[in-house]
Amino acid sequence: MGKKFSKIRKDELKDLEKSTHFNRKEINEWYENYIRECPDGKLHKKEFQKMYTQFFPEGNSTQFSEIIFDVFDENKDGYLNFREFILSLSIISRGTSEEKLDWAFSMYDLNRDNYITQKEMMSIIMAIYDMLGHGNKERKNSQDKIKILFRDIDTNKDGKISKEEFIKFCRNDPSIMETLSLNFFN
Repeated sequence: MGKKFSKIRKDELKDLEKSTHFNRKEINEWYENYIRECPDGKLHKKEFQKMYTQFFPEGNSTQFSEIIFDVFDENKDGYLNFREFILSLSIISRGTSEEKLDWAFSMYDLNRDNYITQKEMMSIIMAIYDMLGHGNKERKNSQDKIKILFRDIDTNKDGKISKEEFIKFCRNDPSIMETLSLNFFN
């Protein structure tokens, strides 16, 4: 069996307390669960996809889970260490609206060029539909709506959405802001 991790290092724990919205006890609990599932300290893409399949058994979550994995994997080494995992989880579950908007933008910006193209937006939304098990008819009907939404967000009409345009649009949509204000894992 691989290297056994029983407890998180004290210096790492202190740093994560400062860097996340979790307290010491919660970080320790997340760490214990993480190490139980990933004894070598690495959560690989296939394992991450398997988790999503369990959460969304009715659909195909492969593409969406790959996108989320790539956002979590900050150093692009092909796996999530505990720090990458807990930092993203902290933002998604308890982050401020600003942190969540920034994270959401990075999810849509597939090529990491600081802009969202219509193709990127379509890819994400179609991946969500696949994950939720929506059929081809629903997907097709949504494509025109996505094009209209893209045009609404792209206020300067340059064919791409900047982070500023994305954040401004989201801030002006009460349903988006309400969703962002939800905190999970309390």
